Parts: sequence; C-alpha cells; structure tokens
Amino acid sequence: MSALAVWFFHIPIDTIESRFGAIPSMLPTPTFPVITFEKIRLLFPDAMTIALLAAIESLLSAFGGLPATGAIARTATNIKAGAISPISGIMHAL
Repeated sequence: MSALAVWFFHIPIDTIESRFGAIPSMLPTPTFPVITFEKIRLLFPDAMTIALLAAIESLLSAFGGLPATGAIARTATNIKAGAISPISGIMHAL
C-alpha cells in the first residue's frame, strides 16, 4: 500500500540504487592477490588459530559427537540418534 502511495504521489525516497548506485550485471573478473612475505607474516597467526579450532571441532565431533559448534557436531549427534533424512536435522534443531 505504501509503495503505491509513493509511486502515485511521487514522494522522493532513498533507494538502494540512488544511495549506492546500480547493482552490477556481471561478476567481477577474478584476480590473484599479491602475496608478500609481510602479508603471510601478518596472517599466519590467524590462520593457525582457525586451523586449530577446526581440528578441535573435528575431534570433538568424531569422538562422541560433543557439541562444539553447530554444523558438524549437530550432524554427528543427529546421526548417532538414528537420523535417516534431512527432516531429522530440522526436528533436531527444534
């Protein structure tokens, strides 16, 4: 209803396009990032932290299905409870 009122009375409103420009119709061309020793040095601690957390989550999920985070642990627990279809994931979450 309000959209019709804006159209009929020509009320000026901000839209996504008027504020940020048109959405591109094509994907950008892929480019490879410039990899320098400095970037590797800065990102290495974060990468190791993410890898360590992923390893811990995998181990918790593999040995007993302990819920560390949502996806992997919930799936393992659900399967151990006898899940046989994707609907069981929804029911488990409820």
